[in-house]
Parts: sequence; C-alpha cells; structure tokens
Amino acid sequence: YVPVYFGGTASPSASTRVTVGAGQQVAAIDLQLQAVKTATIAGTIANPDGSPATTANLQLIDPSMPVANVGVWFRNSTPGGRFSFAGLAPGTYVLNAQASEGSTGELWAALTVPVNDADVDVSVTLRRGATVSGAIDLSPLKPALDPRRVRVVLDPVSSPTDWELGRHQATPDADGQFAIRGVPPAKYRISVTGLPAGWSLDEATFRDRDAAEWHLQVEAAESAAGGVL
Repeated sequence: YVPVYFGGTASPSASTRVTVGAGQQVAAIDLQLQAVKTATIAGTIANPDGSPATTANLQLIDPSMPVANVGVWFRNSTPGGRFSFAGLAPGTYVLNAQASEGSTGELWAALTVPVNDADVDVSVTLRRGATVSGAIDLSPLKPALDPRRVRVVLDPVSSPTDWELGRHQATPDADGQFAIRGVPPAKYRISVTGLPAGWSLDEATFRDRDAAEWHLQVEAAESAAGGVL
C-alpha cells in the first residue's frame, strides 16, 4: 500500500483540494488505500577519485509533494559505498548526496531517477563544490575597519527539492580578498557580518548582477568571482 490523496490518486499533484471555512465541518472525505507494486532505488556512491564514499549522506525527494519535507527519505552510505531506498511508488524522484571534504568544503551530487514498476540501480559520483571569491571594499567606513574583522556569509535559499544546506562563510584577508570554497549548487543570500552599527551591505556584484538584491545562483562545477561593496 502506498500513500493516497483525496480524489482517489497516489499522486499528490493530482489530488483534490479540500476547502474548510472557520468553524465548518467537511464530511465525505473518504480515502481508499491502493495496492501498487513498489520498487527500490539502490546503487553505489563514489568520491571524485573513484573510491567508495563511506560517509556520504543521501536524500531522496518526491518533488510532486506539495509540502516541503513530505515525501523525503534519508540514508547513510555503507562502508562499501552502497545505499538503497525501498518501497517506492512509481514516479520521478530527486536523489541528493552530500559528504564533507574537511577544510576544502563539501562534496555533492544530484540526479533525477525515474521509477516504474522495476528496481533501479544507479551509480553516483560526488563532485567538489564551487568557489565563490572576490574582494570587499570597506573604504567608505570612517574610521577604517580591518577586513579581517568581518565575514562574508552565504545563506542558502532552498527549494523543496534542495538538500538541507548549511551556511558558508569566509574571513577576508588584510587586502579584503575572500574565497568561500566547496559551495554546493543552489541559490544563496549574501551578507557581511561584523560591520559597525548602522552599516550594512550595499551591493554584491557577481557576473554583473547584484547578488545582494537578487541572490547569488551558484551552478554546478563553476567558480563565481566578483566584488562585494
């Protein structure tokens, strides 16, 4: 038996909405369980050098779910880099994987996996995250502020099918240069912490676009270089 939704469907995107007013009781919301042949997504996950990723975290998401974090499953890879997700109804799933590479940042992988009525075997290879670099201009501040006293911060702006990403940050050097390494592909809100009271980030130009206004979109296998004012 698989999850079912009002309207007699196993697909949340095809379900029928139920409108409930204040103090109203709605009757005849009947559901009937459906027996469906399920499948398993299983396979191996490897590091960029081809060795088994023994400490990877995996997340399988059903993107048709209308609510974030519903239809999400988590697994850890085994010592041999194996993983599996069983009992899946037919549909299209998003498989995310993540592992730490120490001080160099995070490894990641993401792929779309269609499931019919047969088991699916996949091979996943982790990639290194992107590098977001640039320079911070603190010259408008009087008195002058040492750039090493502030931090450039990237906070993820996640969609329901994104991994639960964490904050990424870096401290500029004495010349104001900074580099944030190992940043997984996603949309990020950029900010600068440690500024004096009354001061805030004015603009953050990456690829001729103000990321402070529109957020920074980090794509796979790229380096985003720019300047922060």
